[in-house]
Amino acid sequence: MKKTVRLALLIVGVLLILLGSVSVAAASLDMRRGREKPDVSAGIDMTALRALNPDIVGWLTVDGTGIDFPVLQDRAVREEYVSTGRVDTGEGDPARRLYKYLYTDYTGEDSRTGSITLDYRYDLTAPYVVIHGHNAGSRGVMFSDLKSFEDEAFFEAHRSALVYTDGGERELTLQAVAVVDATSGAVYGNDSAAAAKHIGEHALFGEVTESDGYVLLSTCYAGKDSMERLVLLYGMI
Repeated sequence: MKKTVRLALLIVGVLLILLGSVSVAAASLDMRRGREKPDVSAGIDMTALRALNPDIVGWLTVDGTGIDFPVLQDRAVREEYVSTGRVDTGEGDPARRLYKYLYTDYTGEDSRTGSITLDYRYDLTAPYVVIHGHNAGSRGVMFSDLKSFEDEAFFEAHRSALVYTDGGERELTLQAVAVVDATSGAVYGNDSAAAAKHIGEHALFGEVTESDGYVLLSTCYAGKDSMERLVLLYGMI
């Protein structure tokens, strides 16, 4: 009888351990998929999002992908750049000073996958905007799904995106997909015409046309150490 009880307790203990392992694994998978984000089941409320973190400047949703995330920008760095035209990166890795949220989640906690990040040189309502995100290699993680647009059929079938800001919802239409150099002054500058021209010349497919403004989504193309970037250029509607 005692052996039967001990066996039953052992089985229960093993089951509890297995269930606990499954829960931890599921939570870990959610984190890798970039699901460590605010709940927006009631819609995009920028006031509520900013109460979570004042560095949340918008929200981005891309049709056909798992890209449905808050957009963050380190306001202190942005203000420093606006007032002085430069940013003091101090000691250590300058990228972590310039692009804090590529290395932290929306709460500011260290994160391997980071967040969707508005480049410090731009305002989300400006005529030309560059937004960065990691290509983490797994579907649904930050900007990993942008690689789906290397397929022309997928590109043609998924041309829409939405950006939400304090000013409301802004519709976007995908114009072109290109591979560019990360050091390109034309692409990562402030001249929207120069950016549109350069991307049009390097487009895998698509056509760049005149627009009231452009939003560029940028991610690593061939691994984290590559200087190539896969970019999607959207026209603002």
